[in-house]
Amino acid sequence: MEENTDTTNLVKVVDIIIIDNALGTNNLSLSGNDATLFEIIGTGLFIKAGTNLDFETQSSFDVTVEVDDPALGSIFEDSVNFSFTLTNINEIDGNNFANFLFGTRNNDLIRGFGGNDILFSNGGNDTLYGGLGYDYLDGGIGDDILHGGENGDILLEGYGNDVLIGGLGIDKLSGGFGDDKFVYSALDEAGDVILDFNRSRDQLVLTELFTGLGYNGTNPIVDGYLRFNRLGFSAQVRIDADGLTNGSNYITLTTLVGVLPSNLSLGTNVVI
Repeated sequence: MEENTDTTNLVKVVDIIIIDNALGTNNLSLSGNDATLFEIIGTGLFIKAGTNLDFETQSSFDVTVEVDDPALGSIFEDSVNFSFTLTNINEIDGNNFANFLFGTRNNDLIRGFGGNDILFSNGGNDTLYGGLGYDYLDGGIGDDILHGGENGDILLEGYGNDVLIGGLGIDKLSGGFGDDKFVYSALDEAGDVILDFNRSRDQLVLTELFTGLGYNGTNPIVDGYLRFNRLGFSAQVRIDADGLTNGSNYITLTTLVGVLPSNLSLGTNVVI
């Protein structure tokens, strides 16, 4: 597992399989130096949400899974030790000034932080964070993740299956060649322009956005939360935060250049 893996949510690391006589019940528990960083849900071992996976802080983790069948007494009937080591990622950091940051041909984590920065990945499967300022992010070749940050940024990709997250501000995004995902998680990320959305290969991912709105339906178009409008030779993706309640209050989340509303379809290139 790579360091800096996103642990906003639980991360599953292994399935726990128990083979016994199928009589009674099996109670699972954890022990070991790093047990507090893990939890068991059902028969899965997970890293807890919020765990800091930083190679320089801690490069390896160890936990013991213990199984107890109460019908056989109070001692643990079996246990297994599980260990994994983080893969060290090259980290290239800027500061609060304007930076020009250039990655390596390996997998890099490049962070601009403050200032109006220019970030180039230069190959590898990289993660780029613009941070504060009006930033320019170029993923180049590889399967990259680009985070714009706080202001109006430019996010460009070349070849690879990439994830582009504009963040706050009015951003311009281009996925380039490959199967790309343009991800939105909140309405305050509205106003972007996607320059090269490929209706056959790319996806507009709105899952977190609709979760944040509390929407639990299956068709936000019918329910008044989502619509696609034509603007010249482009498609506007528009959102109404409360659906059919309180009338029509749509805002434009993003504009897809060269795409028509009829080219967009829930469950294929638009995911909720």
